[in-house]
Amino acid sequence: MKKFFDRFKAHELNAIDFPDFVSQWHIAETYESVFEFLGLTEGEYALFLQNPDKADKILREPRTTPI
Repeated sequence: MKKFFDRFKAHELNAIDFPDFVSQWHIAETYESVFEFLGLTEGEYALFLQNPDKADKILREPRTTPI
């Protein structure tokens, strides 16, 4: 399954789809943290949660650190 971030960057979905992916993480049998499951860095995930109204802008910014 492609990660949320990969699909977002490919313009396959929008920030509004974020809660659906978090719900998938809750039911998934995974050892990944929620931010890893989404394909985000811990910092990106924190920014996303702190500024949900700016989610599109945050996620479209170029990454300064690779995952």
